[in-house]
Amino acid sequence: MRAYNPISACYIQITAQCAPSEAALARWRDASLGIVFHFFALLPTMTLLNNVMLPMELAGMYTSAERRERAASLLEMVGLRDHLNKLPSRVSGGQQQRAAIARALADVARWKIETSNLNERNVVRFRIGSPAQITIDAIPDIILTGNVTTIQPRGIDQYGDITYTVTIAANTWDERLRWNMSASVTIETP
Repeated sequence: MRAYNPISACYIQITAQCAPSEAALARWRDASLGIVFHFFALLPTMTLLNNVMLPMELAGMYTSAERRERAASLLEMVGLRDHLNKLPSRVSGGQQQRAAIARALADVARWKIETSNLNERNVVRFRIGSPAQITIDAIPDIILTGNVTTIQPRGIDQYGDITYTVTIAANTWDERLRWNMSASVTIETP
């Protein structure tokens, strides 16, 4: 097995796929989207902190102390540091909306790494399921692992070169990651 590193940068984002049926679309929404509805669906008997911790607990992510720390950090990020232990009914509608956004961001297990600069000579070297290693430029001391989940079947002409998008689902994660961080990716070839 050889490692091949044609990618100079990528970014973290949620990727969309075409769904052939309503059932497939529903499965995709369940697996890929964090949705904030006009009615924020915060559980009324749980504090904002516990509402944000809930998706991580249901997904079995992190220890209890790590979930609490991550939820507090997310609530602080949306300006709710002074409201962690309040019930939803004790904060404004705007604050409830921000708590719902923090809750949607809590489940990073659904985040994907997407590359968009593989040319036609490189993209044919990879397969769905190929192992990958991701090094985040801002956090070079960690190496995340993952697997290729999609390879775009149609290329895009970029400056005279046809490029393809490859999506990688991370198997490991780090709480310091943020949206749109640049990274280097090494995808192993068979």
